Amino acid sequence: SRAVPAAKVAALNGSVATARTASGDPVPLGRFQMAVSEGGAAVSRLEKTLGARVRPGVRFPDEPIPEDLRQATRADAAVCDLLIAVGAPVYEDTRQVLLDAL
Repeated sequence: SRAVPAAKVAALNGSVATARTASGDPVPLGRFQMAVSEGGAAVSRLEKTLGARVRPGVRFPDEPIPEDLRQATRADAAVCDLLIAVGAPVYEDTRQVLLDAL
């Protein structure tokens, strides 16, 4: 089977293949993975270095979809031939963003 190129995927609910601070700023994934594998003290050091808590780059149900992702979804939907929504779960606001984009 062939994978879909990353450039063709819109991850509205985020991805565990990314990391970010609690305020949404990106964190280099390698640094995050290394800290997690080393344990709590290493994560604390990374957070101190960055000046913010760090976490996987996923969106939790009570968090809004960032406006840049909303805009990118609208732009992608305008030029796509097929839009497939998958994931567990697909939150209500995610469905609405996709419907609004069509």
